[in-house]
Amino acid sequence: MVQLASGGIDYETIIREQMAGAVRRVLTQVAGSGLPGGHALYVEFATGHPRAKTPAWLKAKYPVRMGIILENQFWNLKVGEDCFSVQLSFDGRHEEIAVPFDSLYAFRDEGAGISLKFLPREAPQDTCGVPPPGGRAGGEAPGDGTSGNVVSLFGRN
Repeated sequence: MVQLASGGIDYETIIREQMAGAVRRVLTQVAGSGLPGGHALYVEFATGHPRAKTPAWLKAKYPVRMGIILENQFWNLKVGEDCFSVQLSFDGRHEEIAVPFDSLYAFRDEGAGISLKFLPREAPQDTCGVPPPGGRAGGEAPGDGTSGNVVSLFGRN
């Protein structure tokens, strides 16, 4: 286990906030300008997070974590300070989900060769800060995500 707090400096929180900020910034750009060609954004998150909003049938299918892909078929991407929401197509059904940034396990843009991996933290019990609404989606990650630039953040037990 990596201990990132040193001498009163909570590096774990600082790094986590910066990584979530990078994801927020990319999603905000995509929400405003669309996804540039050659990019596909893979997001893996904790479905059991208290502020994650997924349809009951999806949460039953993926009770711990799931991955979504923002590439060709996603709609109504909205990005807030604490989470994002998006409408996706799952097995031909359009569904809306909300993903808190502190529920993220991974974010990957294979077109850019970027991969961020971190463990979710315990969440505050407030709302996500965007209306709960909500591409292409699925529960499994394409590839193993080991290529490209990887930044990992390991939490404490």
